[in-house]
Amino acid sequence: MARRRKRRNPYPNVSLRARPDGSIRPRYNPGPLARRRGEQGRDLKHPDGAWFTLEDVAAWCRTIIPASAIWSAREPQTSDHSVATLLRDWLASDDVKGLATATRHGYAQCVDAVLWQPRRTKDDRRQREEFSRAPVGALDAAEVKDFYLYLKTARGWHAALACIAVVRAACSWARTDTRWRLKHNPAEKLRLARPPGRIVIYTDAEIRARVEAADRAGLYSVGDSIFLGLFTGQRQGDRLALVDLGLVDGRRQLRQSKTGVVIAVPETPQLRARLAAAKARVAALKLAKGTRPDEIVVYEGTGLSYNEHTYRHKFADVRTVADPSCTKRDQDLRDTAVTWLARAGCTLPEIAAITGHSPRSIHDILKHYLALTPELADSGIAKLVSWMEKEGMVI
Repeated sequence: MARRRKRRNPYPNVSLRARPDGSIRPRYNPGPLARRRGEQGRDLKHPDGAWFTLEDVAAWCRTIIPASAIWSAREPQTSDHSVATLLRDWLASDDVKGLATATRHGYAQCVDAVLWQPRRTKDDRRQREEFSRAPVGALDAAEVKDFYLYLKTARGWHAALACIAVVRAACSWARTDTRWRLKHNPAEKLRLARPPGRIVIYTDAEIRARVEAADRAGLYSVGDSIFLGLFTGQRQGDRLALVDLGLVDGRRQLRQSKTGVVIAVPETPQLRARLAAAKARVAALKLAKGTRPDEIVVYEGTGLSYNEHTYRHKFADVRTVADPSCTKRDQDLRDTAVTWLARAGCTLPEIAAITGHSPRSIHDILKHYLALTPELADSGIAKLVSWMEKEGMVI
């Protein structure tokens, strides 16, 4: 005789307890996650003492039971399968351990934001995010997107996107990990809206003021980094790790010490003079400090290459001396390099070959900037008129 399958209770975490007379006495039994939050079991009654009917129980389940209890009922799992455990396992995996220190630090900050609610004051006790307690296998895209919308309000647009990107990466890793064997990635294909890009451009006067302020303060290395950013378009972290390999076929060979990638760029007269001066200064600094750095940008205080934390503070000091009202960042040098090259008449492939930007990134930068530069529109129309005349076109 075939065994009769036990009918699944449609009311999560509620036992109905039927009576001989056909009535029910429902009771709420919190799951492990809810019990850790301090919830206790209780009979489901109205204030007048009357027991809930089935309709009352259904309404109560839809509006009262917290999301974590519903997740637990949907796919029973232990706390070892929570979002928090997954993120910690992912951070400790070889996939993440092999990444750069700055990248791992950024991932750890995002994980912390997923696990803990933001504090309103420094004295507030940290509270866990309910999302971090949810079983990973029971999540779907709707719950992940709901958490994203909450983070967008609680922590800001950029932080919310970064946190969801970390959840997506961890779930992707869990799909091929033998301990997790996650069947699907609930954070994929969410189509989340992105904030408009921040496009800020330096003027030549602002560049000159920054470099002069750095040199007056004895922070020639900051001026060296500014020149490299302006005339190579490299990211801040890459600039701080550049090693000069000399000239090959008239192009300056620069190697990124962290990645080993070699950049070959024709150097402007301004960059050539600055690099020659930097080489002499670093040689003297090596003798004075007894150090042997290979990088172009060397911090005068230690005789060694910068870490990004120290450089960020020294750049801020220079910015304060040059113009306290100017809030432009070191990262804005990269956008400036692209727009100056465009104004000089460089094509998109030429810009990409110099700065390493993707064509899409260059397009996004120029899309914001060109609208503010009528001179380029004048030049474009002049080229159109000249071409039409050359072709003998009459309209």
